[in-house]
Amino acid sequence: MKYLKRLLDFYLDASVHVSLAVFVLSIVTAIQLNIKPDYPLAFCLFFGCIFGYNFVKYASMADHYIFLKEKYIRQIQYFSALCFLGALYFVRFFRWETIYWTGVLMLLVVLYVVPLSARFANLRNLKGIKIYVVALSWAIATVILPVVNTQNPVTSAVWIEAFQRFLLVLALIIPFEIRDMQYDNPDLKTLPQEIGVRGSKIMGTVILLLFIVPDLYGFFYSGSEKLFGSLPVALITLLLLWNTREGQSGYYTSVLVESVPIFWFLILTFF
Repeated sequence: MKYLKRLLDFYLDASVHVSLAVFVLSIVTAIQLNIKPDYPLAFCLFFGCIFGYNFVKYASMADHYIFLKEKYIRQIQYFSALCFLGALYFVRFFRWETIYWTGVLMLLVVLYVVPLSARFANLRNLKGIKIYVVALSWAIATVILPVVNTQNPVTSAVWIEAFQRFLLVLALIIPFEIRDMQYDNPDLKTLPQEIGVRGSKIMGTVILLLFIVPDLYGFFYSGSEKLFGSLPVALITLLLLWNTREGQSGYYTSVLVESVPIFWFLILTFF
């Protein structure tokens, strides 16, 4: 049992689970927009997210953002380096336009961790902006990139899907903000710090309502079936959101909340 726990902890600490969520969301996009799934891109996102998330999580602990001293974190760093090589392999399947959007994502990741200058903080520490940067990154990675790399036009339907993805990720981040409220620097001005835990949950509820509005409209006016996927996802997220509490076990958010995209994929695949 002890070894299983260690394996689970490494799986979570090395950002494999969250990267799997990004992987399946790129496939969800293909299903939602009725385009061909781009598996080389999905695998690139998977490996690239492992590298990117671990850079975000552990770079501040390292000398010059690279040299780590703790053995366990170094193991994650070596694993991340292998994943970076895996991501590079799949980049060869990218179109030039995809590489441009990938460059935008990489710039966001670097600016999220590395201070802009001696006078200006990184994006992670700018007051109240963190969750929007993360949600924007996920929307670009899981909606725009799969569309662009399969040479499909970025239509209004694609932008609506990207906006919905932005809203869903915002709602999914709120439980993490609530969990970490007692540890976050008050200067960060996170949502729970600004409007309280209950206010954040109400805000998340409004966000989830906005998330399903386009699919409600499509269902009643054109018979679109997208609502049968997005509505259960919104309800699952809502349940997890309202059951979140301050100082909660990390497994609740890192396993259950980050599994919502996987639930969405399973719903669309099997039902």
